[in-house]
Amino acid sequence: MRDNCKYFYKGIFVLCPILLLSVCLFCATLSFAEINFEDFKNPPQEYSVAPFWFLNGDLKKDTIISQMKEMHDKGIGIVIPHARTGLIQEYLGEEWFDAYRVILSTAKELGVKVVIYDEYNWPTGRAGYFIPMNYPEFRNKLLFCKKYPVQGPGELGIIENKGIIKHLFIAEDTKEGLNFARRDELIKNNEIAWNIPKGSWIVLTFVEGSGGSVDLMNPKMVEQFISLTHERYYKRFKAYFGNTIIGFCFDEPIISSWPNFPLPWSGVLEEEFLRKYRYSLIDNLPCLFFEVNDSPKVRQDFYSLVSAKFEKSFFCQLSDWTKSHGNIFYCGHLMNDDNLYGNLQTGGDVFDLLRNIQVPGFDWAGDYRLSPVNGRVFSSIAELIRKKRVSCEIFGATGWAFPTWKMKRDADWAFLLGANMLIPHAFFYTVKGVTQLNDYPPSLFTPQPYWEEFKLFADYLKRCSYILANSKRISNIALLYPMGAMMQAYTPLEKKKEAESIDRDFEDICRGLFERKLDFKIIDEDLLKNAHVLDKKLIAKDDKYTILIISALRGLKKGTAALIEKMKREGLEIYVLKGEQENTGQDIAQIIQNTELTLNGRMREKKFFNASKEIYWSRHQSGAKTFFYISNQSETLWGEIEFLLSDVNSTLWDPLKGKIYSVFKAKRLIIPPLYSFFLEAGVTDAPQNSNNLPDYFLKEADEEMLIQGEWQISGEGSDKKITLAQIQPLDDIKAFSGFSGQACYKTAFNLPKPILSQNKIYLELEDVRHAARIFLNNHKVGDIFWSPGFFDVTPLLKENNVLELEIYNTFANAVSAMSFGKDDIRSVYIGDKKGGWVKFEKEDLEYGLLKPPKLLLFKQ
Repeated sequence: MRDNCKYFYKGIFVLCPILLLSVCLFCATLSFAEINFEDFKNPPQEYSVAPFWFLNGDLKKDTIISQMKEMHDKGIGIVIPHARTGLIQEYLGEEWFDAYRVILSTAKELGVKVVIYDEYNWPTGRAGYFIPMNYPEFRNKLLFCKKYPVQGPGELGIIENKGIIKHLFIAEDTKEGLNFARRDELIKNNEIAWNIPKGSWIVLTFVEGSGGSVDLMNPKMVEQFISLTHERYYKRFKAYFGNTIIGFCFDEPIISSWPNFPLPWSGVLEEEFLRKYRYSLIDNLPCLFFEVNDSPKVRQDFYSLVSAKFEKSFFCQLSDWTKSHGNIFYCGHLMNDDNLYGNLQTGGDVFDLLRNIQVPGFDWAGDYRLSPVNGRVFSSIAELIRKKRVSCEIFGATGWAFPTWKMKRDADWAFLLGANMLIPHAFFYTVKGVTQLNDYPPSLFTPQPYWEEFKLFADYLKRCSYILANSKRISNIALLYPMGAMMQAYTPLEKKKEAESIDRDFEDICRGLFERKLDFKIIDEDLLKNAHVLDKKLIAKDDKYTILIISALRGLKKGTAALIEKMKREGLEIYVLKGEQENTGQDIAQIIQNTELTLNGRMREKKFFNASKEIYWSRHQSGAKTFFYISNQSETLWGEIEFLLSDVNSTLWDPLKGKIYSVFKAKRLIIPPLYSFFLEAGVTDAPQNSNNLPDYFLKEADEEMLIQGEWQISGEGSDKKITLAQIQPLDDIKAFSGFSGQACYKTAFNLPKPILSQNKIYLELEDVRHAARIFLNNHKVGDIFWSPGFFDVTPLLKENNVLELEIYNTFANAVSAMSFGKDDIRSVYIGDKKGGWVKFEKEDLEYGLLKPPKLLLFKQ
């Protein structure tokens, strides 16, 4: 069993049933609320997205109140106020708390919940730079290794100007290898003078420097951080804790230094290393950087200790503090959490680090496809510690031109990876100023034109979170987390092929399984050691696994290797990556193929459906209900599901419209691009509140008609008016270049009577940039936040028709028309976006109606 935290904050334990109710969803273990249609249609506020609200200007009472009302009107039920560059008020000063008091009182009035972001900018731990500036003893320490190949005889002189030389090691460079000897006596006044004997030598200096931040492995430093930050909020706003205030949010705490990641160091390490492992860390420092002596063991011992210190000093103290102050939650993510390399560089074993917090999370910053490793690791941790929520910070650093269809696609991808609480990055208090415009945009908030339609998106995400947070993901595959192997192989001096290989193999297995739609969970050794085999299945807590996959056997803890062999003898199917055992093992492609074959042959339950390539899904259980979350991840291709069990009925829960559709007797479903939904399997009777499935889900249209003709276009709030015989992107038209807002389209079209009388007709908007309101014959048809969008317009159509579209673009078009100096254009290297936040390619600025609307005709 895992040890509980050794550190408990010396505070008053405050707990009452009323407070528990307000945050039980986040702090509760895996006992799920019964999923029902009424809550699905209108989910409680706790399932809302929780955006970062960048407080980056002069905080005025009226502006705070109006912005909070604006968020509330658009379906935002949780907000995370975030002190950010540009803030006029002194962070944690009285004016800051005066503004925060307005936030809390307004939130209480509106029924909005608040999560306190615990830092100015990021990373967490500095109390707005106050601690490193005023408490030098709490600054974080880093250990740099500098290598000097020298030839003797001769003299060596080293003067260090960028840190303190703490230790010196020298070894003769021979074919037999390096045998370093510690020579600290040669260090005098931060200089080294050495008469080099004849031969080739390697000289290593170990230089202690500062990362400019704080030592999160020092519990006294963390106590100071709590005193300066958390206690100040509690002192002033105690009455809000556990009701309006439901949590604290941390962001990218780090024990090393980005982006070079030298060795994390602390004054607490040397003594504790000796006490725990019974040998000297200092005498073995070269092992942490080079292949000498017992390097793998020393490295694993070192990083295991670093993880333990980081966990107990930082995460345990903060988690204990939040639980004892209103039983609120602690949520957030680590820095550089994309892969094993990043996990180790910035923190260590993430299963250990996050096992005591209430809402583990991961980060997705940039316009790229997030690896399955991120979500699978952190959602697996949440299930391991029996917590229901998994957060994902999302949409940050994607640029002002990030389109709404990508927002929708990426949100669905985050859900597929295991998230069920999205933290949009970000809502900007102000965009007035170059500093604000360059602060890892976009802002999804006003003055974004598409903000007018944001409620549609917010409600969609809330309904998805409602089902995903109240169900357990089901998987038959367990993948062992190989952090021990990474600890043994990693060195901060330069990337090692062995460490890169461990990281890449793990990544490739995750991607391979995910692309083959073979859902998996990642487990650590502690969970494996408390598991057993029954009927050839791995029983780990509440989960049953048919297959265990091991990507690396190196670095296993004592007893794990023997346990794996025992489980194999008991009939558990275990696949080990080739090269991990002599004359055995499989390559990654073989592992994926054999996993698929084994599951198809041994699964007791029959396969429910087949799906086309662009369709991804995850399976979830909530009481007696079985749900499949199904997502078409293509923005252009229609997907298809073929049902394999004729005697199993299902219903389709549509999170976009908040409706349930009966799928009884359907043999297949045709899935539009970017469409996602929940399929409840094994339904006996169609619910009373179910609807008939729209025809385009069941078959191709009998006929398609393009609405082509002359379009009258005007810009809201401007004198921009044009007439187009053929549609084209509005940014190509001089009158609309640099325009950011609502463009109004209007056209007329005719339909013969036979078409009206013989068909059910749907309007399809295939490519609209970006959000829109649709009117037909002076009747509101609906709204879209992304395209394609579909609407049953049969009752509204007549022989002579008028179609009107109010289309909202992005704020990028306004930014593109601004003037900037050379120094205002900041370089960006996140994902595919290169150049600067205020520079754009032509395709970034395309907006309007890009393809003619269609009428889909289904004969009745």
